[in-house]
Amino acid sequence: MLATHLLPGPFSGEGPGGQLEHAARFDIPKEEKMRSLRRKRSQVVLSVVVTTLGLAAMNVRAQDAVATCPSNFKVLAEDDTTRVLHFTQKKGETCGMHSHPYLVGYTLKSGGTLNYVLPDGTKVQGNPAKAGNVLQRGPVTHSHEAPDQDVEAIVVELKK
Repeated sequence: MLATHLLPGPFSGEGPGGQLEHAARFDIPKEEKMRSLRRKRSQVVLSVVVTTLGLAAMNVRAQDAVATCPSNFKVLAEDDTTRVLHFTQKKGETCGMHSHPYLVGYTLKSGGTLNYVLPDGTKVQGNPAKAGNVLQRGPVTHSHEAPDQDVEAIVVELKK
């Protein structure tokens, strides 16, 4: 924005009536607009980053055990409320990051200890898998480290 002001005084270039024309720029509104645009752009970028991270987190959480580890989990039965899985993991074998809803597990074959890794990298040591053990656990996202012995179990995932 360009503004013209008339300043009084005996200057060369004086206008009619003894006043000097003086041009001054008032960029304050323009600077405010630029700051506002930068702020909005930052908010949009932040929103995109947060949304992307949120979707990535949901994607990690939403990984199905059967899809992630098809050699370890086999679907035996499934309906609207439950899914029954046959789980096996051989000595030295790993299983990638996946999720379970609330579940009940029943150990068929005595085996080693299954250790887990959570999405944040925290390692959790499981209990030794002994035939006849029952495990009840809330929703979880994890990966399995390699057990020291073969493990076999029936896992019932509760959908509702």
